[in-house]
Amino acid sequence: MLTKPDKRPAGAFTLTEVLVGIVLLTIVWLAAVNVIIVSRDAGSLARHKSQAVYLIQEKIENLRKKTFSSLANGTTTATVTLDTRGTPSTTTGDLTGTMTTVISTPNTYYKKILISISWYETLYGKRKTVKEFGGTYIANDAQAN
Repeated sequence: MLTKPDKRPAGAFTLTEVLVGIVLLTIVWLAAVNVIIVSRDAGSLARHKSQAVYLIQEKIENLRKKTFSSLANGTTTATVTLDTRGTPSTTTGDLTGTMTTVISTPNTYYKKILISISWYETLYGKRKTVKEFGGTYIANDAQAN
């Protein structure tokens, strides 16, 4: 039986081999791009959470400096904006969200303070609301004596 001689030069690839190679490289490339996107979003979220925790701690420290009687019960809401360095900004910055402070007096011995910051974050291509919480109790020094 006669066979058709192979006219390919030695070391050449067939069209099928080339297409399989392109498909495999595309899959690897897409996986690498996905890892980069996920890493970028995770890094941004971590930075914003750190900034939010810092703002909550700063707010708590400012409230602790006040006298017990000057802390009025109620809820206050303020817009917070930070630049990429994490410092307050008056323009649109890296993190823009809403800080809510709730002060209540469960009894005459202490005040309960709850602070939350919420903002929008784009995670994995979807816009989601993210919240960070903190709180403390402030004792009534006049009642302690």
